Amino acid sequence: MQLAWATDVHFDCARQEWIDGFCWEVIGCGADALLITGDISQAPHLTMSLWRLDQQLQMPVYFVLGNHDYYGSGIVAVRRRLARFTRRNPRLHWLDREGIVPLTEQACLIGVEGWYDGRNGSFADSTVELTDFYAITELARVSRGGGAGGRLRLLHLLQRLGDRDAARLRRLLVMALPRFRQIIVATHVPPFVEACRYQGQPTGDDFLPFFSCRAVGEVLKEAMARYPDHRMIVLSGHTHEQCTVRILPNLEVRVGGAEYGWPTINKMLLKSDEF
Repeated sequence: MQLAWATDVHFDCARQEWIDGFCWEVIGCGADALLITGDISQAPHLTMSLWRLDQQLQMPVYFVLGNHDYYGSGIVAVRRRLARFTRRNPRLHWLDREGIVPLTEQACLIGVEGWYDGRNGSFADSTVELTDFYAITELARVSRGGGAGGRLRLLHLLQRLGDRDAARLRRLLVMALPRFRQIIVATHVPPFVEACRYQGQPTGDDFLPFFSCRAVGEVLKEAMARYPDHRMIVLSGHTHEQCTVRILPNLEVRVGGAEYGWPTINKMLLKSDEF
């Protein structure tokens, strides 16, 4: 199987001719399936964006959601709607509900959103105000009123979201690692500080709380330390800054580059020989 990978395509920001060009790029590169690591669209347009993608590609599309996919709605509402939608569209595979996806006899794909959890960098000192805090119902609710109380409630929610994804990832890895020697993990937010960069420089402590998920990173490191003869590639986005870092000899993280309005695919992933 050949897997084309894209991230942060933001179809809601792209003209239709660029979306058409993206689809032709996927088809033309000979991919058997497409993987998207989040920020597909915004909530009011998400299912329509996925439906149009499905109609144009006519191939399996595996994806996780990103923070932008909840804009204009809420986490619970979007997930309920997406669960119903993907049940009716069998080529669209939401990895949060899909479980383990075998790619070859030796390799599989799993995915979680990996929500930024505020644990890296300096949340207490950060003055960063993301659109997320106002455009996503649950985040807006806990942030309401601002001040120290609002920030503390926000931090607790972010940590719960990150911990939820980390717990699900741990369950998937417990099942996948005894069966597969090569694992691709799809996640939206980079799970390690080393993979968080902006304009070629490491991300500062003010943005790191919102650019990384420590809880997911700890699960990945723990799992691969226990299986030194296995190999894992983590694919993520969120920062729009392309980079590749090696966390352990058998654990590599790739962050895909992206630009608003110009969706494109990243490097192809081949069969097990790519690992």
